[in-house]
Amino acid sequence: MTPPLLQRLRRHARWGAPALLALIGLTAYAVGWFDRTPESFRKPNMTALSPRLQPLFEKTKTVCFGRFLIDVPATATVVFGPVRASTRIERLPGEGDKLEEYVAKRETELKAQDRYDEKQDDLNRYKETLDGAVSGQKIVVGYQNFRGSFYEVESYIRLGKR
Repeated sequence: MTPPLLQRLRRHARWGAPALLALIGLTAYAVGWFDRTPESFRKPNMTALSPRLQPLFEKTKTVCFGRFLIDVPATATVVFGPVRASTRIERLPGEGDKLEEYVAKRETELKAQDRYDEKQDDLNRYKETLDGAVSGQKIVVGYQNFRGSFYEVESYIRLGKR
């Protein structure tokens, strides 16, 4: 005669094995169900580079921006620090021959605005005008605000027929 305790364990063991198998199966299903990684994260969907940019990206270096890793050209100079980029693109069709006038006008505007509320020639918002990497490009560098904490960089490029 079997003791009553073993009889109860046998009765529960009959249900325990199928219940354990069901629990393992549901767990495996749930792990697969909750793997919601987008396909674009698994396989990057990069835009093809234009023929002009392809030579630039033949040799690259990886740079970390917080959580993001970005491949930049090996010749690029990466400057770390606080950045605020509020960009504006202004298109002026048919005005390409007036590029020098636009640059001179912007230089005059910056030179007329004083920093630190002081009336001194060396404390205006204008810093310098540089030649850009593209032929005919002009880069006007000034101070973004009256305290002179941030630089303001404006690029002027003539596009189209010359």
